Amino acid sequence: MRKITRKPVGGTYAELLGSLTPFAATFGLVMGAYSTRVPKLQPALLDALSPYLLSEEVVSEWPGGQIEGPRRARRNRYTFNSDSISVLLTFSESLYDWQFPLLPNDLHLLRSDGTTVLGSISVEDEAWLELSETELERWCANVSEGVADLISNQVIPAGRVYSVGPLLASTIGAKLDSTEIRPLIGALTGPFRERVAQYLSAGTVVLAAAGTTSDVLQGQFEMPDGADILSDGAYIWRRDSALYVSRYGVEVSADALLHFESVSWELQALSRKRIAQINLYIWTSFSSATAPAK
Repeated sequence: MRKITRKPVGGTYAELLGSLTPFAATFGLVMGAYSTRVPKLQPALLDALSPYLLSEEVVSEWPGGQIEGPRRARRNRYTFNSDSISVLLTFSESLYDWQFPLLPNDLHLLRSDGTTVLGSISVEDEAWLELSETELERWCANVSEGVADLISNQVIPAGRVYSVGPLLASTIGAKLDSTEIRPLIGALTGPFRERVAQYLSAGTVVLAAAGTTSDVLQGQFEMPDGADILSDGAYIWRRDSALYVSRYGVEVSADALLHFESVSWELQALSRKRIAQINLYIWTSFSSATAPAK
């Protein structure tokens, strides 16, 4: 769990919600948790959210809240997408606006299996993210520095990135090991292979390694600066990786492919600060920059 240490308000709040759409499928709002009176804005809000309503549940607890004794609360659960986010932003300017007497309590985001992505206790100005390490790295790579700063003191190290697999030599600037790559030929096929290759081709250089590299499999190509390290902010790979994928369909890690899909195959521009963080991480931790075990 990563505690949100700064108040999400305005544009930061809006970006926070939007950035969690790859992880959350639904959101919940708690009605009448602490009072039998109807929140002032509830009728208009419920009408605006009605197209996204999935269920109305009687509950005694929810992420961040619990009712003791025989009393119960009603939790409405809704589809979480860009349209329903727009409704939420129409009625609130901060994550902590979700409290009586104006609005329902404790906005929270859930995965499709019901587990928590974002929890909040609005009356106490508290919120947190429940993301796996892999999810957290993907999230950090695709949000602005302002949103990342919400939990910045808990993201260690700042420049951490993962390898896409064997298409990254164990030593900076070293020759690829053909014995590691050869068994992975043909893992990617058809149009998907080209989509992966195009994504890899579009990476940002985070570490330059001078010199021309040669095809270690069949000697079919040479590439100037082929050992340069490219990144999308979450993963790193060599510049010549795109050719190995395009020509041979060499395997890319499942975690990396899942990340590429989560960002809709669109690479974001990396800030100078982010490039510097990744560069430092590569130099200090290169041998351990591998994807975490699931």
